[in-house]
Amino acid sequence: KVIFPRSSATENTCTTLTARSGNCVALYQCRNLIEQRNLGVLRRSLCGFEGKAPKVCCPLLEDEEFTTDTPVAVKGYKSNESDILNHTSTTSTEFNTNRSTNAGSSNETQDGRRLSSPFPNDCGKTHVTFRRIVGGQESVIGAWPWMAVIYYVRRRGISAECGGVLVTNKHVVTAAHCIVSSRRGTTMRPSQLRVRLGDHNIDTTDDGADPIDISVQNIIKFDSFDLRTFQNDIAILVLKETVTFTEHITPICIPFDVFREDDLSQ
Repeated sequence: KVIFPRSSATENTCTTLTARSGNCVALYQCRNLIEQRNLGVLRRSLCGFEGKAPKVCCPLLEDEEFTTDTPVAVKGYKSNESDILNHTSTTSTEFNTNRSTNAGSSNETQDGRRLSSPFPNDCGKTHVTFRRIVGGQESVIGAWPWMAVIYYVRRRGISAECGGVLVTNKHVVTAAHCIVSSRRGTTMRPSQLRVRLGDHNIDTTDDGADPIDISVQNIIKFDSFDLRTFQNDIAILVLKETVTFTEHITPICIPFDVFREDDLSQ
């Protein structure tokens, strides 16, 4: 069950994690939280969305400090864009994920039974060795092979509106607010969506990437999603075609069975 913090009862006022008064504003407007560089604090400070960009409960006092979770480097949001929040542990500057994580292997339950994971055995791999993205640096082609772009299909054309992650050869996980009508809250039709995998720069066709576009067969929205508070903001897109994994198209790992109770943020 995925739970997101509730918004304040009033439109703009809110209470911070340290029980002080704050304003619910777009993340890019809150220098205090950005400078904290703490992903856990940012997540728990969420108070809503401005379009597709998150809003946070920003302290009225700029000297307010938070002391929880692992520090992260944060890229700020622009006012009208749904940029990705890039974060990284400050204890490591370089890594190579050229290995299998085996997160999808079978696991043993408390009573000794073996459960088979529905997720791929080979996941979370990138064939690129690189430094972590900090401060707006462009990533290397294929660095994030599980990333998906979600396009809205309209009469006037298609437009990139949301992101997601590939978790199997048929499923993409995204946010529920990406697949509902902004006013009525009804789920969009599968024919209104298209998923792109393996792309690098969606604004160019000469960047060296070889993306594929796949239609959506079914949309599964979490039943308890609340459009007003953005609680339980998760949905699954079932693709019409089975994806062939490549160096630029690979699923991300999802915690399964015994890992569900572990703190994976460290």
